[in-house]
Amino acid sequence: MAAVRAERCNLSRVPMPSTCKPLLALALLTALSGCGLVSTQAVYEEIRAQQKAKAVGSGTTPDNKLPPYDQYQKERSGLSPEPH
Repeated sequence: MAAVRAERCNLSRVPMPSTCKPLLALALLTALSGCGLVSTQAVYEEIRAQQKAKAVGSGTTPDNKLPPYDQYQKERSGLSPEPH
């Protein structure tokens, strides 16, 4: 009985229509392309959130608290040398 069950669960023997393979590949690529849509702002805000969470748990305020992302961008653009 166990051998029969193992054969039923083996999906590698099931033929896939040739039209399904490209659609499956397209769906997989579309789903994976969303993984690369992480912005620098999202990473920065996540770091700020982690710092806030750590400060709440310890009861102390961090000395080097990160500013909001917009302020960070302004400071960063002010520090970068202008192209000549």
